[in-house]
Amino acid sequence: MKWQPLIRDYSLYLRVEKGLSDNTLESYLRDVQRMQDFFEEKKSIPSPLAVETEGLREYIHFLSEDCFLNERSIARNLSSMNSLFGYLLKEDYLKSDPTELLDYPRLSRKLPEVLSVAEIDSMFEKIDHSTPQGTRNRAMLELLYSCGLRVSELVNLGFSQLFLEDGFIRAFGKGNKERL
Repeated sequence: MKWQPLIRDYSLYLRVEKGLSDNTLESYLRDVQRMQDFFEEKKSIPSPLAVETEGLREYIHFLSEDCFLNERSIARNLSSMNSLFGYLLKEDYLKSDPTELLDYPRLSRKLPEVLSVAEIDSMFEKIDHSTPQGTRNRAMLELLYSCGLRVSELVNLGFSQLFLEDGFIRAFGKGNKERL
């Protein structure tokens, strides 16, 4: 089978059976599309069923050297590949998993950088409170800062998730996990 029908089925599997968020699904499919382009254009491999471990190693080298991806992005691409080939194995398209002998890059764990109180105050002072947009921007920054929301959680926040009388909000984050 060619790439596209298998990727279409894989996409449906990720959405329905795995319940991945839209952002994760989009990232995985973008990674798989890049892999498809590499194997079709550079290796003339018309199907993921013909991909072997050595070809995947060459692809990882391509991601690092030609696409200039960092370790974290390469690790996510490996996760996407692992997921695709795991799906193909589960559905009996493959007899063995070509990703099982691949090494993941070592990822350093770094703490996020935080703004100082002075930087936060300076940011709030720069907002023009005389306009509706300024009032909105102030409210959005206050919510981000005081609740520790991700930007994606903020932009997807609806009025039904605000419990102003009780003093909390309900946000849905990565993996559609609920946070109060």
